[in-house]
Parts: sequence; structure tokens; C-alpha cells
Amino acid sequence: MNIFLLLFTLFSCQITFAQTALHTLISLKPGEKIIAVSTITAEADLGMGMQMKNNSQTTSTVLATSETDKELILSTTVTRLKTSMEMMGQNHDYDSDKEGDRNSEVGKSLSVVVGKAQVLKLNKFTGSPVITTYDSSVNTVERNKMKDLISVMGGEAEEVSASGAFMLLPPEKRTGDIWNKADSSKGSKVSTSYTVKSIKDNIATVSYSTLRNTNNVVALEGNDMNVVMETKIKGEVLVDTKTNRVLTRIMDSESTGVLDIAGQSMPVTAKTHLETVYTLTKN
Repeated sequence: MNIFLLLFTLFSCQITFAQTALHTLISLKPGEKIIAVSTITAEADLGMGMQMKNNSQTTSTVLATSETDKELILSTTVTRLKTSMEMMGQNHDYDSDKEGDRNSEVGKSLSVVVGKAQVLKLNKFTGSPVITTYDSSVNTVERNKMKDLISVMGGEAEEVSASGAFMLLPPEKRTGDIWNKADSSKGSKVSTSYTVKSIKDNIATVSYSTLRNTNNVVALEGNDMNVVMETKIKGEVLVDTKTNRVLTRIMDSESTGVLDIAGQSMPVTAKTHLETVYTLTKN
């Protein structure tokens, strides 16, 4: 049961961001901080009567600590994760601000992600992130396992979530323009189509649709889990074209696939709705 609780917590809190290849600079001055608050609702059916519903809120910070001509140096942290889950007629709540929840099995598994800062470099021209260091208290082996799990479930690790606070349009894009991007990584292929819906007062509204196909194996609490998943995503982004900072993101996803774990094969269907608001503050 704890495996499924952790699995759905991660699945329902996934955040998927896609970047484009760019011509203008990302603008975030040292000392400025972006607070990203994501509100997520999700429901999933894992077969065998295992239906789940979840409401969650994730708060993250992205702090610019320094910069060079080509890179921003950022410190990014998931500061809070709060979920309320209904599974098989039982309610399960988790709040990373509560000590009792942090000491639970799920809390201990998530402790390598929640509340642990990482420093990364973000290319100002491309938005591409490069990890430099983690919080010294982090068990990097366990953290990498969690990152693999988040990835195969259709989400992204913190370095990509940080770059998700920015979006740079390709050169000379205008209202109605469409462009495409394809990516592939370990066990995953992603294709995305973007459309500029409008540009007014330096605020661009960009819609996108993504198809992600995953076929991968990841370790979960001592078990190897094989994930075969297709995820369809539709979203919309509001971005300040002067600074290339994202103001809001809205995303809806539908996933179908199969999970093989602990000798069980489970068909999976899931729907997720996510809204993220990014607020610029001074540190």
C-alpha cells in the first residue's frame, strides 16, 4: 500500500515543462526570487478497484544568486508539498510542514526532494539547465532514484521545473505562428507543438500540445517497476516577452498505460489538471 501511496503522490504532483530554442535573454537579477505555486487535481484508476483522487499544492522557490554573460546561477527548492488523497475508500493526507507527516514512510521517501536546495546554472539563451550541486545533506543515490521515478511518470526533475519559470519564443514569432519540438531521453520520447495565440502589451499567450511516450524501468522501494505510458498534454502559458518570465501555466493531461511491479501488472488511466502562478519577489 505504501508503494501505491508514494507512486500516486508523485504522479499527481508531476509538473511538465517544455522549453524552446531561443534568441533573447532570460532576465532575473541576482537577489530576485520567483515563487511558484502549483495547484493540482488528479484522478487515476490502477485497476483491481484501486481508484484514486488527489488534490495537492506545491510551492517552490527559484532564487537568482549570481550571473555571468551566458548563465544565471540559481538556487531552487521545493519548500512545501501538501496533498489530500482518497484511495480505496480511505483518506490519506500529507503536509511537508507537519513533523508527523515528514516522519512517515512517504514523508521519508520525499525528504530527498522537499526542502532540499540545489544550485544550478541556467543558460540565458536556451533555458537549458545544468546541475551543479545539491544540499550537502541529500543522499544523492536516493535522490536520483526519485528523479528517475518522477521522470518515468511524466514529470520533470527540479532543474527542469526551475527552467519552467521561463519561456523564450523563437525569433520573429507572431500571433498565429506554429512551431514544433521533439526530444528524447532514457526511455522517453516527447513531441510538442506550440501556437502563439496572442501578443498584447508584451504579454504572449502560447498554447501547446504534447505527446509523451514512456517505456522504462525504475526502482521503487526495493522493487523494479516497468512503466509503459502514453501521456497527452494540452496547456497554455502567459509569458512576459521583455523578461521571458512565465506568469502562469495551465495544463491538462491524460495518461494511459501499464505498470508492472511486484509481480502485478496494472492498467493505468489518469487525468491531471495543473495551474501554476509565478510571482517575482526580492529575497
